[in-house]
Amino acid sequence: MTRRAATDHPFPVSDLGKEGETMTMFRSTFLSLALACLVVATAAAAPGGKLAPPSAGPATPTIVGTSQGSWDLPTGASDGFATGVLALGQGFPFYLMTVTLPAADVTPSGALLTGTLEGGVLSFPLTPNGAFDLDVTGTWTVDPTTGEGTFQAFLTRQLSPGGPIVLLGTINGSFEDLELPGGPDALGTYKARWTLF
Repeated sequence: MTRRAATDHPFPVSDLGKEGETMTMFRSTFLSLALACLVVATAAAAPGGKLAPPSAGPATPTIVGTSQGSWDLPTGASDGFATGVLALGQGFPFYLMTVTLPAADVTPSGALLTGTLEGGVLSFPLTPNGAFDLDVTGTWTVDPTTGEGTFQAFLTRQLSPGGPIVLLGTINGSFEDLELPGGPDALGTYKARWTLF
């Protein structure tokens, strides 16, 4: 099976019309207000204005949604990837997530394997070569005998080059991607829950 690129996604992307424009305005307004509040809190909570540990983020989420998509674990020296839609409660697509699972970061942990993920999310409607709205960084753990695992990640944004990184949300979920020795590089799936503070 041919390995798919991290930028590929299995669903059509189209102009969402007035509903999409309304959602884009809502998203932009929300993120602007959230950033303004978090800049003040971050500068006060950490030396030099840097982000305090992610666990210090707000406890009550403002927006909650679900996410699902494709998950492909690293094989050998080849990086893996995950890509999928972050949707609101009614299934309206809010973001497209695309992350890389670096092969170099895969580490045995007893009977399990652990690794990292890094990438970002893009707003709908998508624009060609658009910059990430938020960055995604996290970790994953898998039982290689079953292909079942879990992942945890943070949704963040750096305010300026070299500036503070603020925590805006989280995404946590499970995946299934069994890679059989000598077999094809099968494409797995994931399901998750995401929040914005």
